[in-house]
Amino acid sequence: MNSWRHAHSSAHKWGGTPEDYIEIHEFIDSSKKIIGDVRHRSLYHHTEGVWLCQRIFGRVLTIPKTGGGHKQVPVREVAERHIIEDLGWLPSPPTTSTACPSSRGCPARKPAPSPCPSSTSPEPLSDHQR
Repeated sequence: MNSWRHAHSSAHKWGGTPEDYIEIHEFIDSSKKIIGDVRHRSLYHHTEGVWLCQRIFGRVLTIPKTGGGHKQVPVREVAERHIIEDLGWLPSPPTTSTACPSSRGCPARKPAPSPCPSSTSPEPLSDHQR
């Protein structure tokens, strides 16, 4: 899903307009500038990316209500929803690097636990995966 569609989804869920949310979604997907396939998700599509969004955009967005007044929407919830819409779950950073090893796509569900939980280094890409 692209950033604009994520922004529409957020506006549908919490109110306001897509413009109220687009900066968060564009940030999460900004890694597409340097990695043109689904592996871009390894940079911000995880729990650390959610906390980074909060650090950059603040704890809450203040969204105007149609009848007047404002609603506060937690930035972390917006970021988490983006990632869940893309991946189907919210991974931790070490898990993400192994969840998207190639341009074939990311899994829709949480992968099986690694037989070596102490190993956090991703396997290097082979020549055909680059």
